[in-house]
Amino acid sequence: MSQRRSAKAPIHMVVPGPIDTLTGGFIYDRHMAENLERADRLGDLVCLEGSYPNPDADELAHDADRLRAMSDDGTVIIDGLALTALARHGIAKTFQGRLVALIHHPLCDETGLATDEARAFFSAEKAALEFTSGCIVTSPTTGRRMRDFGIAADRIHVVPPGLDHPSIAPKREARAGDPIRLLCVASISPRKGQDVLLHALANLTDLNWRLDLIGAERDTPFANAIKGKIATHRLTDRVRHLGEIDEKHLSEHYNAADLFVLPSHHEGFGMALTEAMAHGLPIISTTAGAIPETVPEGAGALIPPGDVAALAASLRLFIGEADARSRAARIGLDAAARMPTWRRTGEHFITAVDLLGEAP
Repeated sequence: MSQRRSAKAPIHMVVPGPIDTLTGGFIYDRHMAENLERADRLGDLVCLEGSYPNPDADELAHDADRLRAMSDDGTVIIDGLALTALARHGIAKTFQGRLVALIHHPLCDETGLATDEARAFFSAEKAALEFTSGCIVTSPTTGRRMRDFGIAADRIHVVPPGLDHPSIAPKREARAGDPIRLLCVASISPRKGQDVLLHALANLTDLNWRLDLIGAERDTPFANAIKGKIATHRLTDRVRHLGEIDEKHLSEHYNAADLFVLPSHHEGFGMALTEAMAHGLPIISTTAGAIPETVPEGAGALIPPGDVAALAASLRLFIGEADARSRAARIGLDAAARMPTWRRTGEHFITAVDLLGEAP
């Protein structure tokens, strides 16, 4: 992506890795950078090289040096995945007065953290946010959560993700004996709950289904545990882990599926859920985080996070009843049709940045 200058105040973006990374946070960041460029507002686009949120000392020092070489005018937006570590290295203070945080969800809300670790993340993130003029969040749920970090309500701007409506292939007519095709799109990590899904499906081997797990292995121990559970539950002939897939081919998997499942323990928004609804898929997910704001009532089933029995019961219902799947899919399609495009989201994003940049 090229970088452009404008007579207007530039907006610089700092993202915690390659901008083309295929996760929800990076997809959001990439769309916002594209919209800034389209509006001739994109200043520096810095893709950090460290392993955030926990880069090693050499990575952090290298990235900090790159940031200190940035232009000294305009507003600087730093993705929250990197902000806390950079703040410890003095970067937030360097940009104080023109720094905006982009928070997808707080680091301390990540699943699997020990109590002390979560408390340390909270304290560090709260300290980092003190140097910002405010934050942009991707859901009302995350906006409310940011009040816990001492951010005033008028310094929190909610800019939900957009949706470019896909071309939906006609759903196949299920033939007798065809398996119901389940799809889960999420990085393989404890927060996404793939282990809960496998436990639930292990109780449904009397039904005819197949599952595709799509997502990068960003937590190697957990990914190895998932592979072990597939074998332990004797699901190797039913479950495929396809890894990370580019957007074009991912759309083909959405079109081929019958039912979308995302048993997350927390979501700051859940972009895969809106993609699934836009592809005409009924949803089985959880009541965690912003998911109830993302998935409307009737578009599927939302169950308590971590509840294997409830997940299994919902899967049994939707695997077994084509009418239930069709009703939920129609409600989800209607909801997706009302979502803003990424271009409109970008316009709201720029407005929010400018308002925060004008903060006294």
